[in-house]
Amino acid sequence: MTYSYAPEDCDVLDKPNLSLYRTKRAEWIQLLTGKDDHAVSRQISAMLWNDAVFRVANESRRLSRKAGYPSSARNWSLAQFMDQGFVATQTLSIRKLMEKASNKPARQVISLRRVLDDIRSHRALFTRENYIAHDGLPYDPALPKQAHFDRIISRGSGVHTEWLETTGPRAWSTSELANAKFDQLSAVGPEARSRGDLIQNRIFDDIETMLTESGWENIVEFGNKFIAHAADAFSRSSLIDGQNGFSLDTLAKCHRGFAGQRRRYKVRSCGKVRTA
Repeated sequence: MTYSYAPEDCDVLDKPNLSLYRTKRAEWIQLLTGKDDHAVSRQISAMLWNDAVFRVANESRRLSRKAGYPSSARNWSLAQFMDQGFVATQTLSIRKLMEKASNKPARQVISLRRVLDDIRSHRALFTRENYIAHDGLPYDPALPKQAHFDRIISRGSGVHTEWLETTGPRAWSTSELANAKFDQLSAVGPEARSRGDLIQNRIFDDIETMLTESGWENIVEFGNKFIAHAADAFSRSSLIDGQNGFSLDTLAKCHRGFAGQRRRYKVRSCGKVRTA
């Protein structure tokens, strides 16, 4: 991706750190939502669409069976083909999303796990000033905000139209929103803000907990033993409960884990702690 403002035109003091952040940010965005067919967002969309189509077909089987209507979906061979394809596709989709990055460029993967691990390992780049002012926004919105209202007052009485800029050094409202968001990410309130504030480690820990609780590991282990590999009896004997298969409810729980959920964090204000 390209940026509208050069590093030297950004309201960031640590220019070397800013350049590294912009490079990594562009890489992460490309991996997550880029045009590559394997971008993480496309993988997740394909997985969820496959799930939605299967559930519609599965419900049609249930309703036709309940009503006693004939249906091609109840044909044993067709049903087995559909069920096996669905299970294999979902299992491999989850396995791909959680595959770790390779240390060999020729064997590198695009996965959610790769992006999460890389962001955490580069946490030092995620300073408040980089997050807010990496592409021209003012780090501190106070001065451009005051200038905005001074311009309005200078026009005198009457009705005046003043559009709020959303990018660039005069976009004080966007800067305010970004600062408020980073307050939550860093657990630092407005009175204690500094340019070097970092995303708290708890954010990454909560993401890991959310993913672990989703049960993706059990689904992947099932896939390792029955789909990706033909494990022998001794290998299969190591499986624990939940690793011999999965239900639609189990799969839905896993999908919710990948989708994420909103959490509340504490924000530090003047040395005290208050609820955000």
